[in-house]
This record gives sequence, structure tokens and C-alpha cells, in this order.
Amino acid sequence: MNQLWETTHEQYVTDVLTAARVYSDICDAAAKKDTYYEVAFVGRIPGNQGGYMVTGDCIGHSFFEWFDESTLGVTGRVQNFMFMLGYEVHYSNITYSEAAALAQGRPSWPAEGSVFWAKDDPLIIKLSD
Repeated sequence: MNQLWETTHEQYVTDVLTAARVYSDICDAAAKKDTYYEVAFVGRIPGNQGGYMVTGDCIGHSFFEWFDESTLGVTGRVQNFMFMLGYEVHYSNITYSEAAALAQGRPSWPAEGSVFWAKDDPLIIKLSD
């Protein structure tokens, strides 16, 4: 039981820190244009698999790696998680496939250029290829 709790806790803490860093980059890319950001996430960041991590269907996995088989892709879970943490990020009208096409050739987060405007709106955050 302790190992299960440790796995869940470590992944949650990692996701909270990742969300804070991503939001900081969103604010920087937006140049604090306003506080209402429509975002689209492309790719995924795998969970923290170090130490004595237990993995299962959802145990040990990051919000940043869960790909939803919808038009939102990973954006849905990441946006909901970040919104729950108090960050003002919202869904955009852009589909995952449209965002992925715009992100081609861009570096993966946290590299410079991985958070960018798509035709002025929304912000796209490329997590990985």
C-alpha cells in the first residue's frame, strides 16, 4: 500500500511542478497579453518511472501523457488538470491534428519555441513529437 501511495504522490507532485513550468512558459509566450489563454497541447510527457514506481491502468502515469482518442488529444486532460490547479487555460477550437500539423518542425517543451501562437490564437504547446 505504501508503494502505491508513493507512486501516486510522486507523479502528482511531478505533474504539479510541470504544470507550473508550462504555465510560466505560456505567460511568457503570451507576453501577458491577457489572463484568458486558449491552448492546445501536442504530444505527451511520460510519467516519472524512477524508483519504486507501481504502474497500472492509470497509476504511475502523468496527466501530460494521457492521450484521449477525441479531437482534443492530450489537451483535454492537461487543460482540466491545470484548470483544477487554478491556471487560466481553456480549450481552443483547434483540433489535435490541426495543432500537431502546426507544431511540426518545432522543438519539444521545454525548449525555446515549443510554446507558440497559431495564427494569433490559440497558444500551442508542443510537449513531444
